[in-house]
Amino acid sequence: MEVQAKAVSPSDERRSPERLERRERRSGEASLADYTSIHMFKPVPEFDDVPVLAFSQLAALDGAALAQPGTLVGLANLAKDRLLATPADNGTQILDLWALRLAALSLVPLTTVAEQEGAQLNDLGTPESFRGTPTVPWRLRVLLVKIQTPVHGQLGAVKYYALAREARGEAWKVRGTPAEAMWRTRLRACGLYVAAMLVQMKDYGTAADHLLVMLESVPEGDDEARAEVVQALAVVAVTMGDARKLAKWLRLLPGAEPAEPDPDAGPVTGSAAAPLLALCAGDAAPLHALVRAGTRDANMLFNLCALRELRALLAELAIKD
Repeated sequence: MEVQAKAVSPSDERRSPERLERRERRSGEASLADYTSIHMFKPVPEFDDVPVLAFSQLAALDGAALAQPGTLVGLANLAKDRLLATPADNGTQILDLWALRLAALSLVPLTTVAEQEGAQLNDLGTPESFRGTPTVPWRLRVLLVKIQTPVHGQLGAVKYYALAREARGEAWKVRGTPAEAMWRTRLRACGLYVAAMLVQMKDYGTAADHLLVMLESVPEGDDEARAEVVQALAVVAVTMGDARKLAKWLRLLPGAEPAEPDPDAGPVTGSAAAPLLALCAGDAAPLHALVRAGTRDANMLFNLCALRELRALLAELAIKD
């Protein structure tokens, strides 16, 4: 008995695995091409002394350079130029460059530009592979939460708690291996970002309590982790305008007790990163000056987190180039 082949309808053909695979591949390529389009970038105001940077210079950028708004704009321009020249199939570089640009713009500070550009990346906040591209880098995901939820602090905190659960789960999966330390570091960073969102909501007391609990959980002898949490507490004190708590919390830093603040020291100048860079280098004088001047920047703790992400990213990109 001869069996007749079933006719394939146009709708069946459209649903065939081969056609769907081709469509998905074309869709992914188109999406990545969009991220390297000139239309993705918003105008950046003119700044003085903006250097033309190359990847070979990234590893040499020190704190003094990053304290200058011109250098940060130069980094944002470098990321843009490289994005425009990057092939659509180089997903890893495209996503790393977007992390570089958004971190730099946040610290200039050009948060409005960062928010406008970040809004166009709202489909990247996923741990899954994005339409055939590599997994979205963790660094970009944590930056996008704050940039994409600038006036919704509670929603941002919820998203950071979700990232923290993911990091804790990944740390458990790789416990006892070198990768565990990386996920523990990411988990701690999520905790700092949660505090940053609480500060955005002006819930300073809860932010401080959250950080103090984090401080208690830092393993004995982990001075780097302890310093990160105490520095965050110091920034919360500045945002509160509380000189006493600033002095009290700075005494929790590992090592020597900080020197008494100079009452004649003027406010620090430069980018939003300048006083934070000084803090990371062990100089808290600019923070005391900000308290005396009554400067209260709700983005300051987020900027501290973004600064750490930027410095780590600069080192990584210099190696990859």
